[in-house]
Amino acid sequence: MTGKLVDLLLRALLLAATWIVVSEGRVAFWYYGIGTVAAAVAVSVWVRPLRAPGRLRARAWLLLMVWAAGRAVAGAVDVARRALGPSRLVDPVEEDVEVRVPMDRGGLIAVALSNLMPGTLVHRIGDDTVGMHALAADLDAPDGWRALQQRLGRVMPGSTGPGSAPAHRE
Repeated sequence: MTGKLVDLLLRALLLAATWIVVSEGRVAFWYYGIGTVAAAVAVSVWVRPLRAPGRLRARAWLLLMVWAAGRAVAGAVDVARRALGPSRLVDPVEEDVEVRVPMDRGGLIAVALSNLMPGTLVHRIGDDTVGMHALAADLDAPDGWRALQQRLGRVMPGSTGPGSAPAHRE
């Protein structure tokens, strides 16, 4: 029971810290933050039931979050460069990419995080594919999607990892 309580508290602390960063610590937004953090914790428990945190998974989650934050910053810089650059380096492409994590949990996290990758946006979700829009082919959105799923496979039980078969529903 103590391990589950630690897991719950760690989630709440991480999500509360995220809210404080997003709201820039403004007291006027704390009422919204309390409800938002509570809802986010509830969704996180639904997505991944409580359990005692393990060292490997905690480290993998931390590495995933650092990687995702880095991709978000790189994405913001790339989009700004493309939008403000003299040659407007935008040539949109759309591709269907394979989903290798179950869409009921890990896949939804993958979709949310993929929208933070440089110049990409998931515009359609299927059972075993997602439609991905990218600002240009040189962004190689499918490769970023595969890297994201591989990282998720390290941290989510039931997710597929490198070399595993895709999660199909039949």
